[in-house]
Amino acid sequence: MNEVLERKIKKLEDANDYECWYLVKHDVDFGNLCYMISVLEDYKLDLNKPGGNFAEYFSKKIKMINAAKGTSIPDNYRTLRLGCFFGLISKYVGQYTNAVPTQTYYEIKKISDGNFEKIELYNDIIRRQIEKIYISSSIDEEYDGVRKNFRIFPVIFLYKILLELGRTTGVYSVSMNEYDYLIATTEKYEDFLQTLFLINLLRKESNVNLDKFSGKFDSRFNQALKLLVTLDMDNKSIAIKQEYIDDVSQIVFNFEKNKINYTDEEYLKFLGSTDALTVRKSEHKTIESSVKPIIYPHNRILFGAPGSGKSYKLEKQRLDFGENYERVTFHPNYTYAQFVGTYKPKPKFKNKGTAEEKEYVSYEFVAGPFLRVWVKAKQTEKENYLLIIEEINRANVSAVFGDIFQLLDREESGDSEYKIATTEEMRDYLESEGFERDTVETISIPRNMYIWATMNSADQGVSPIDTAFKRRWYFEYVGINEGSNEISDKEITLKLYEQPIYWDKLRSRINDRLTESDINVNEDKLIGPFFLNNKELSSPIIDEIFKNKLLMYLFDDVLKHKKGKLFKPNLNTFSKIIDAYDKKENIFDFEVSDLFSSPDKSDINNMNNDGNVLF
Repeated sequence: MNEVLERKIKKLEDANDYECWYLVKHDVDFGNLCYMISVLEDYKLDLNKPGGNFAEYFSKKIKMINAAKGTSIPDNYRTLRLGCFFGLISKYVGQYTNAVPTQTYYEIKKISDGNFEKIELYNDIIRRQIEKIYISSSIDEEYDGVRKNFRIFPVIFLYKILLELGRTTGVYSVSMNEYDYLIATTEKYEDFLQTLFLINLLRKESNVNLDKFSGKFDSRFNQALKLLVTLDMDNKSIAIKQEYIDDVSQIVFNFEKNKINYTDEEYLKFLGSTDALTVRKSEHKTIESSVKPIIYPHNRILFGAPGSGKSYKLEKQRLDFGENYERVTFHPNYTYAQFVGTYKPKPKFKNKGTAEEKEYVSYEFVAGPFLRVWVKAKQTEKENYLLIIEEINRANVSAVFGDIFQLLDREESGDSEYKIATTEEMRDYLESEGFERDTVETISIPRNMYIWATMNSADQGVSPIDTAFKRRWYFEYVGINEGSNEISDKEITLKLYEQPIYWDKLRSRINDRLTESDINVNEDKLIGPFFLNNKELSSPIIDEIFKNKLLMYLFDDVLKHKKGKLFKPNLNTFSKIIDAYDKKENIFDFEVSDLFSSPDKSDINNMNNDGNVLF
């Protein structure tokens, strides 16, 4: 046997178990994994989540998803660890719930519209993320140090080996033995010539038996390779598909031309981003040359009935922007000066700290939320920024926006179609923020600045929005039952009834009654699933909340001109309704006996309860 090959075999004999390219022992299914992360996402946003008991929460939610989607997602939350390897959640310390969904996860969520089982919609992202995997990063954890010397992008290395073999032999393929023991045990990219030499030696030696290492190098990384559209892989060999040879060649060329040495922190940020490791021929722009677009419109208003989850939906989608956002709530006295900016008095001191110290008032320009977000968007044009306006129609929007109104006309790129002149005071402020004065004589909204808002036309005292203002926005209706699946099993205990009742069924029954012909209220007056939030539904004073929030809204707002409906005929004043409620008398003119819950708790009692398990 050639002594070089002999030394390699000796090294394999002396190596530790799993001293190779490795993934954790969970089946790789991106669809299932993304659904699991969606449960983690919901858990982090759920104000009513059980204290620390993530395992029970996770199991319950996965069962609901499987029932609704017909999927077979395992309820083993430890599979979430795979999400770190693929850049779908951040690395975390301690509890799984410390992980945070990444930009890549939200990119997949947008493309699939939350239907993660449709992996054909994001196969290119799966490929990108697998090509980005790095061994050994801190996510790999070096398995007690056994992979401490590994510093390699394994997929790119495999591509390199297959390409070089193909160019010399005409066959872009290796056997599984060659892969398992010679390729997947390589520690650094620079060792590719030695690996090629070993493969050549092994092919010449007929008496070398590598089967004795079976199980020692359990390269679970193989399951990730099987997801790559670029490769043909079975139990005997791995090959580059003929139609992808040029594409793979370009990737390897770009990688070698622009080698990147990441620190661990930089790599983790890169892994979770939507950046690719290399640029393929078909990509005309690199990520660095253009801001990543958000799939939602630049000017967008979510509207719907009270409690339909407008702010909740916006908050989840806001995560695409990370911390690059600001939120403001409009009210009847809100002004242009507050929204854009104005001079405000600021106390200052002359000869501070001396006997001659005197206080005086100086007037300085103070930017409002619009201008603050605009400045950040212009200063960092490779990132997206979001301004959220809650209750946009509670102020006089024409007055609040003023000349900014003109900037809401957007080109296809997202940039404002027109510009407006700035005031001297605003130019002074922008100059103090680092802008050249002659570049801010006029301003426009850049493509990386988004303005999203919520409105509820059912509220009392709202200001009308004129047609000219409306046409510059994309209006998105949030349906009265949207998101109701999230609270479908939510029970409330009211003294009005003797047993727990399903909140979603009760509010649906109220809505059904309100839409009958004798009442016929507008849809924007109906009750959304989140009219009472999770915290309120679980509150020990739920009766007071139910009376003073829901019943008062129904009586004063919804039935303002239709008294004597919905409630029993004799309950024609709010005080009578409350008295009847406190006496545990049915206050509604419809039956609720079929809305009571009597769940079987046995499945919950049998659930694993260790939601704090470490890696």
